Amino acid sequence: MRRPPLSNNFIATMANRITNLGFPTNIFDFQTYVLSGYLDKNFASLLRLLSPYNDDQKLEKVLLLGVKLNFFNSFANCQPNEFYTFMKHLRTPAGQGELKKIAVQERLEKRAAARGFTVHEMAYVALAEIPVSDFLKPKHEIRRKLCEEIIAEYQKNQLKIAQLAHPTLDCAEGDRSGTLAVEENVQGSGVLDCAEDDQSGTLAVEKVQGGGGPDYTGV
Repeated sequence: MRRPPLSNNFIATMANRITNLGFPTNIFDFQTYVLSGYLDKNFASLLRLLSPYNDDQKLEKVLLLGVKLNFFNSFANCQPNEFYTFMKHLRTPAGQGELKKIAVQERLEKRAAARGFTVHEMAYVALAEIPVSDFLKPKHEIRRKLCEEIIAEYQKNQLKIAQLAHPTLDCAEGDRSGTLAVEENVQGSGVLDCAEDDQSGTLAVEKVQGGGGPDYTGV
């Protein structure tokens, strides 16, 4: 009996993993991707970018970028052409940048777990470790932006929590009094303030580091 081509085996394997996460099976139907212009080897090549993510949790993180970047609104409702377009995007410089962010975040999570920190606390530490003279250099750009995003997302979530706890609190953009009140509560609960003009925040981070923070030079 003739063995199926390796590309077919690979497509079947990836189709099984991705549909188990909730994607429609028709994305991987032969007729569907052929009508979209992909032969077996081309479609296998399109999916091969996902092969290094042999852990399903990591694979899910990558595929969630499709929702985050508005290629589709959910796994279950993803249309074949939306999925194919998303996969092509992951090969672009912008898509590669998003994949690098995931890698950096995973490293932050591991470092945070090892030292008993939360991820947003480790993000503050990582920012503080970048020398001021190197802050805008390309080699630090991904780490810097990701750390800033983690911190901003954490603060945004804390503001939402505070608003739920205090429905009368007005945190509209034009009302700094309400926002400042929430920020004071958030910062008072353990968030490290690393504003450039606030040396107390920097000192707090230095104390957290305790003389030798994690090595992010390889990130």
